[in-house]
Amino acid sequence: MPEYNVDIKMSYNEILVPTVDSIRMKYFTKLLVMNGKHALTPGPTGTGKSVNIAELLTYELPEEYQTLAITFSAQTSANQTQDYLDDKFEKRRKGVYGPPIGKKFVIFIDDLNMPKKEEYGAQPPLELLRQWMDYRGWYDRKDKEKPFKKIEDIIFIAAMGPPGGGRSVITQRLQRHFNIMTYTDLQDESIHTIFYTIINAFMYNFTNEIKTSLDSLCQMTLRVYNQVLYGPLKPTPNKSHYTFNLRDISRIFQGLCNANSKLCQMPVQLLRMWIHENKRVFGDRLIDNTDRDWLEGVLIEECKTTFGLEKKELFNSSRIIFGDYMQGIDVDTRIYQQIENLKDFVTKIEEYLEEYNSSVKNQMKLVMFLDACDHVSRIERVIRQPLGNALLLGVGGSGR
Repeated sequence: MPEYNVDIKMSYNEILVPTVDSIRMKYFTKLLVMNGKHALTPGPTGTGKSVNIAELLTYELPEEYQTLAITFSAQTSANQTQDYLDDKFEKRRKGVYGPPIGKKFVIFIDDLNMPKKEEYGAQPPLELLRQWMDYRGWYDRKDKEKPFKKIEDIIFIAAMGPPGGGRSVITQRLQRHFNIMTYTDLQDESIHTIFYTIINAFMYNFTNEIKTSLDSLCQMTLRVYNQVLYGPLKPTPNKSHYTFNLRDISRIFQGLCNANSKLCQMPVQLLRMWIHENKRVFGDRLIDNTDRDWLEGVLIEECKTTFGLEKKELFNSSRIIFGDYMQGIDVDTRIYQQIENLKDFVTKIEEYLEEYNSSVKNQMKLVMFLDACDHVSRIERVIRQPLGNALLLGVGGSGR
């Protein structure tokens, strides 16, 4: 593996730490594409399929390869797919189409098995692809005579998640045309390498006490993740969203990379932040206090065994809340820090509410109590992250 240094100027979600697995997969995918073979890469979410393929197609192929990317969803239709691709092809001679002469199209299809099945169990966009695979073309729908269009010089690369939860099993008739390479779940060493490399780079100017604790912090996070994955938090019909994957670990480290070197000088301060990020990523998904208490127990136990810190040292206020809004909106650099005084926290949110009400016609008359402020803080944390999306679940009238 080549020596890799993280570029601090990149935003967190742009960083790609190469591992043995990703280098190997990219090498074989490239080899297949260069020899005109189609590749299919199934594997669980968060293992880097799309990212690796996108990187390969953007930076590592010779100039004569041009790339097209499509993401399938449940609603994708065969006509949409055909129109999108037909727009990109040029006419070469009568009845023959393809990329510009001398070029080849590499078409990357993400989430290949997402389109929903129609009445007879087929997935129309996939049947269109199979028609090309079997007959090297498809029919021109726009022409009155509906002639058959031959299409040359295209290569397909597809990625898909395991069947289940909206994804289907794809037919053998399509599978047989692809070379299949499965992405497996990353091994713990690889995960440790990736996140240790990133957080070490982000915390280059922190105190030595913090830097020496990072290795243990990564191992603790992995242990917590494995307990969450294989412990009592299994998805059941009333907890169907209890599904966790590698992206969750990534979000914990994304939060930790926002730490401020002036405010975070001792391991205990970093651990408070670590507990907060774990509670946001895993805890906010939990629906009852039994599960939340279990998670808190796991986090405190980890801090105790690794750093010898008791609960009363870690919890310096009744709940640990971090945010970057306590200095006000107009500050140039907002510092992501712990909010130790919860009364100030509620007052601050009330100030923001008043400020909002003074500038709009339809005012929001809200009572900001601690739980409501806590929710606002969580949503703000998600929105400030690049690619941060939130889904609020709750019964009607719970204030979402």
